[in-house]
Amino acid sequence: SFLLRGAFEYFDQARVVDVSPRVLPYDMRSTVKITVLNLDGRSVVGVEVRLADELVPSEIQTVTGRSVPEGDPPCTEVTLSIPPIEEQRRQGAAVSISIIGRAGNVAEGTDCVRLYRPMVFEPVVKGSRVKLEEDGTVAVRKTGINNAVVFSKYPIKRLPRSVRLPSGGVYYSITVTRAATAMKTFAFGLTTIDPSQTANLPSLHVEEDAMATLAPKAGESATGFCSLLVGYDPVRLWVSGRTHKISSRQWRPAREVSVGDSVGLLFSFDRVAVYQNGVLRVEVQLGDDEASLLRGHMASDWWAVLDVLGKVSGVRLNGEDEEPPE
Repeated sequence: SFLLRGAFEYFDQARVVDVSPRVLPYDMRSTVKITVLNLDGRSVVGVEVRLADELVPSEIQTVTGRSVPEGDPPCTEVTLSIPPIEEQRRQGAAVSISIIGRAGNVAEGTDCVRLYRPMVFEPVVKGSRVKLEEDGTVAVRKTGINNAVVFSKYPIKRLPRSVRLPSGGVYYSITVTRAATAMKTFAFGLTTIDPSQTANLPSLHVEEDAMATLAPKAGESATGFCSLLVGYDPVRLWVSGRTHKISSRQWRPAREVSVGDSVGLLFSFDRVAVYQNGVLRVEVQLGDDEASLLRGHMASDWWAVLDVLGKVSGVRLNGEDEEPPE
């Protein structure tokens, strides 16, 4: 008989105790920090990142041991670089991350990171005076006061049906990042027109302003698509060629919207509401004929559309997890 010393290595099971951030955008390279207990930094030998059964080749950037009280288990922070993950219509899919140590000690973070569609602007179909910044989340008008129509790259997340929203709805918000000296001002809204190609637009190209870009051609109806805009000066609601006046006593964005303000649009198929910094400023109940037209598009995808006009010269699309104010 013989004794083989050191043949086995005993350890407490490593475990993931924190992941930051817990949500990652599709189609963008991301950095994730994983905090692991019971795994010394010198023992980390690899990482495995998976989307369902698909392996996502990722790299360890740094491994840092954290200071812990004497007698406590070792704590290690591992920073990963995860390459862009294509959406492939798996909205809300989850990523699992495993930190691999020596002797088979693995810290598993099952479904610890959620993927989402980033709120970014369409990079190709846009006004001639627009440039995109901050990974496409900010649209800036470079010169002049017009020719600055922009769309979201992806459809806006739908809101589920509820007591408040019997038919569900669509909500998004923007933050004003820049201002200019001008009399006119911006408008924002929604459209069922997929803006990925100019050929999809009724005008076949991006016009000077959003209404001209989205309006049906003369003599044609808008039954195949639907668009709405709120804003401008004097302020009004525009629905596929029809205009509703809104009293400037309710809301006058040309005078009341400034840099840093957040403005949100809630559309529930028969009602349009505008919020500024969480306060309801405009509420329009649509007539039966328009509500019927809009309900015909309840199952459609809706994209954000903005006219970065006049006084407002820069806007940011806020995150998809934004919820409409109560």
